[in-house]
Amino acid sequence: MSSSKVLEIRIGAPNGVLQVQVGRVAVDVLRSVGYFGGAALAVSTGLIDPPLGVFTAAVPVFKMLTNSKHSVIP
Repeated sequence: MSSSKVLEIRIGAPNGVLQVQVGRVAVDVLRSVGYFGGAALAVSTGLIDPPLGVFTAAVPVFKMLTNSKHSVIP
């Protein structure tokens, strides 16, 4: 029985300061907080309408789910 890590947290990773890897998907935490925080700030201050903010936030998630490299099915 082989042991595989499902969750791995890297501090000081080469491509980012704080990186979390869940399975095959690596998430740069600071970049994600900045992106989604900026979208939330733009919606909360009224710079953009909420449907546009939801669409803007959903695009990276949709791209990740449709990318064959990150496919759940082997």
